[in-house]
This record gives sequence, C-alpha cells and structure tokens, in this order.
Amino acid sequence: MADLNQEYVPETGLEMLAYPDGMIYEDQIGKALENRRLVLFVSCTIGMKSPDPIYLPGLRALFSLPQLVGVMGARKKEALFFVGAQKKSFIFLDPHVVQVRKTHVIHE
Repeated sequence: MADLNQEYVPETGLEMLAYPDGMIYEDQIGKALENRRLVLFVSCTIGMKSPDPIYLPGLRALFSLPQLVGVMGARKKEALFFVGAQKKSFIFLDPHVVQVRKTHVIHE
C-alpha cells in the first residue's frame, strides 16, 4: 500500500490508507484529508461461512453513502465485490469473471 501511495499520490492527489486490524485512527484520516482525496481500506470479519445477520443493517446502510465505491468480500478461493444493496439483497460482481462491456448508442 505504501508503494502505491508513493507512486500515485503525486499525480492523482489520491491518498490510500489501510487498516488491516480494523482499528481506524482519526488523526491519520484527518491528516490524509487535508489536501487530498482518500480511499480507505478497512479489514474486518463479519462472519466465517456467511455474514452474521447482526452486521447486515450496517452494511446495507453503507451503500446509502455517496462516497462509498464498494465493499470487497472474500473467503478461501472466492471473492465478491459488492456494489450496492436493494431492500434485503446485495448487488455484487465476481472479480474473477470478465464482464462483457455493453455499449448503448443513442441516435437522434
């Protein structure tokens, strides 16, 4: 993460912070936000074989934030990228599967 930060911060103004232990330090975030945009990576376990239902309302609420770019979920030999929530369902993509690009042409 540090190498990515050093390479991309100067040209993009984008700061990346990672919290692999799940502990977020407010002073680090404040410093990172002074003159930059921030991507925040927080690692946490919300279940072993499936998400613990107690976390689902909070996870669903994250998707109402306009700043959220997504949530990555993984377990052994499997990963999902969650991009939204609708009612009691989550919308996700499998990052291992190439998606066909759709092009819509509008003719006047």
